[in-house]
Amino acid sequence: MPGNGKIFVSHTHTDNQRCESLLAALDAWGVDYWFDVQQLDAGQQLTPRLQEAITQRDVLLRVCTTNTPTSYWMNLELSAFRAIQYQERRQRPEQRRCIDLILDPGYTPGSLERAEFTIDAANKPAHVWLAELAAALGVTLSRGRRRTVSRRALLGLGSATVVTAAALASGGLVVKSRLDVASAGPAPYPRPKTIAFTNPQTLDSRIKWYFKAGDLDMGVALAGDVVIACTDDGLFGLNTSDGSPRWFHPDLRGDSSSTPVVVGSTLYLATGDAFTGILVALDTVTGSLIWKAQTNSTTDDTNFSIAQNTIYLLTDDNFVAAYSTRDGSRRWQSPVRILTAGVPDRFPLANASGVYVGGSDGVITALSPADGSLLWTFQAGGDIGAGLALGAGVVYAGAADQHLYALNAADGSRLWRFTAEIELRAPAVAGDVLYISNGDNLTAIDAHTGAQRWQAPTGDADDPIGGPVTVVGDTITAPGGAYLFAFSAQSRALQWRFQSQPFDINQNAPVAAGSTVYWSAANPTLYALDTTA
Repeated sequence: MPGNGKIFVSHTHTDNQRCESLLAALDAWGVDYWFDVQQLDAGQQLTPRLQEAITQRDVLLRVCTTNTPTSYWMNLELSAFRAIQYQERRQRPEQRRCIDLILDPGYTPGSLERAEFTIDAANKPAHVWLAELAAALGVTLSRGRRRTVSRRALLGLGSATVVTAAALASGGLVVKSRLDVASAGPAPYPRPKTIAFTNPQTLDSRIKWYFKAGDLDMGVALAGDVVIACTDDGLFGLNTSDGSPRWFHPDLRGDSSSTPVVVGSTLYLATGDAFTGILVALDTVTGSLIWKAQTNSTTDDTNFSIAQNTIYLLTDDNFVAAYSTRDGSRRWQSPVRILTAGVPDRFPLANASGVYVGGSDGVITALSPADGSLLWTFQAGGDIGAGLALGAGVVYAGAADQHLYALNAADGSRLWRFTAEIELRAPAVAGDVLYISNGDNLTAIDAHTGAQRWQAPTGDADDPIGGPVTVVGDTITAPGGAYLFAFSAQSRALQWRFQSQPFDINQNAPVAAGSTVYWSAANPTLYALDTTA
């Protein structure tokens, strides 16, 4: 058998009874397995004993149905198993195995579900797929020999049936009703395999909770005690205390290219599809719809900014458009076209003085907030991408030519230029200091002069910082590779790093409040991390 031959059966609570034949077969084969029937809510974490069970078992057997893609816990168990598998790849290669047992023809594996073995039981007789499973597990079935297994009732299922299994050469099973076996006497109580837990703990002391949905990176925003997650499964409003869903809109879908914007107690989102553009406004507390408006342009994979009661976004034909936050009505469209080169996260930034957007040709354009007329342009040496940030009277632009530009917001004249070693993103502006991730370092730059104040290495050249930076109080966070790095502004040193999942390439900016950072990793999972742990 693979590894130590011990199995962790990962399944949804909804599919408990559908697992009876499988568990009867495992019993008949004498396989050591773990099967949990506790139904937990999204936002809770793996308990220590559940984590230990995954660690001690080398086979993850996933019972895959149409319920699987939306199962928070199955995704969590797979992530934990893959993390251990990655950590042991050198010491114990070829030991850990994931097996997908597909029970429904409508099940489609997600992009992150990389099972070593897949058994399609949806369209095959039981004896065929059971034989395939036995082969995958390395179970030897002797021909012409029957081993009878005592009747068993599954703990916690309240099933109306008792399963009697016989391990035949074909791996076949016989399932009888409770009335069929009543005359044979009471069924012996099975050894415990279904264990419920209380007092959930975390996999990592820094994790307060985490939430998983969809197949793509999430767009995340914060509104008081609600954290909003925009996923391709729908729009979730989660309680910041424990990650439990407060409200849910399955019809409002998106990802990190459709990040919600919160102003006061109102959430704004650009959504739609390849043919229709929609702007919506929701109440952040209740999730109730305030208004919904169709735009003149598709808004699929669209980020935007809000200033002076106006929503600013790039249209699909590369113009800047302005919409009212009151009802979504369009106010104006700019006469200037912005070259985008298909970058979805490129969007305008705005304040009371102007609307600013960078193009793939290196041109930074400033427009009038009143009517979209052109104010000025500046030619940088490379693609601006999502590289704009605003300070007090200054526009900062990180460019592909490895320079950070500081421009006078009034007329576009260059104030200073900082040279780096790689293509730069937008800096995080914190008072008179700019923080930017460049290569293997976090760099602090004087916002007035462009001079480097200090630089701190990440401590891991294999996973350099490359994502956007967030600053809250003394904590500076930036994603890079499979990690989220955290620095102290006061000590100028790396304080901690948190690993999401091996092979992740994380580029999403965290949002933070108090001592908690909310970060959407590429797994895709939303983590609530305690910065003081």
